[in-house]
Amino acid sequence: LAWVRRTLAGAIAVALVLTALIVVSSPARAQTTFRSLRIGVGEDALSVITLNPLKFTLLYEFVVVYNVYSTLVTYDRAYDIVPDLAYEWTREADDTNWTFKLVENAYFTNPSNPSDRSHPVTADDVVTTFNILKNTAGNYFENYVENITAAPAVDAYTVRFTLSEPLNVMMTVASGMPILPAYIWSGINNPISYRNDIPVGSGAMYYDGVNTTTTVLVLRKSPNYYGEQVYCRYVRPDEVRYISYTSSAIMVQNFLSGADRLDIIDHIAPSEYKV
Repeated sequence: LAWVRRTLAGAIAVALVLTALIVVSSPARAQTTFRSLRIGVGEDALSVITLNPLKFTLLYEFVVVYNVYSTLVTYDRAYDIVPDLAYEWTREADDTNWTFKLVENAYFTNPSNPSDRSHPVTADDVVTTFNILKNTAGNYFENYVENITAAPAVDAYTVRFTLSEPLNVMMTVASGMPILPAYIWSGINNPISYRNDIPVGSGAMYYDGVNTTTTVLVLRKSPNYYGEQVYCRYVRPDEVRYISYTSSAIMVQNFLSGADRLDIIDHIAPSEYKV
């Protein structure tokens, strides 16, 4: 039951993020202006305690993680499985062996140098991620991978997962497991205690630690995102800025007046709704 709750929570968070930030469309025209999506969050609900994907639990921690990190597959707006890092996957007749082929133009984006492409995403990153999740007690994804016995690299961009028995869990694992950069995480002795203050991932956005404060959370469009070319996905805003308000009433007032140029508001107190 706990596993089901975790899976549903993750799916809801991912759906929230993808609905807000990513659409499937034809190639977009070149942008001429900087686009900022400004989201007001009322009642001090903009809470981020950790950005370590092994132990995140809060809503906005999910929002950061699933924008910054990619997964092997993801969901479209109809909640159907579609490619993410893996553009193709096959299941063998015994239902215990799954093979995923990765795109070859995905890169990890380090916020300190966002344009750098010196760290491509490869099968080694997927294998490293699996081994960390499999061998780190108490991590968020421990139950996700308990039925997977091995995940070796077939080649530089192919990974094969073996399950202990035929179970329909592989897509849940593939859509929920954030792929970590091996060049960072393989050298961490205790991954679940790693602070991960500035996460490095291959997702559509990267975390702006410089402009993020206790009251503002900023994500920026990754210049390296493979999804635009491979899947015709386009992240429309150049940044997504979450702004925290202690008072829902002030947030609503500012939204209606345009004072803070808010595009969306969230966590509105019931008293602010009008009949």
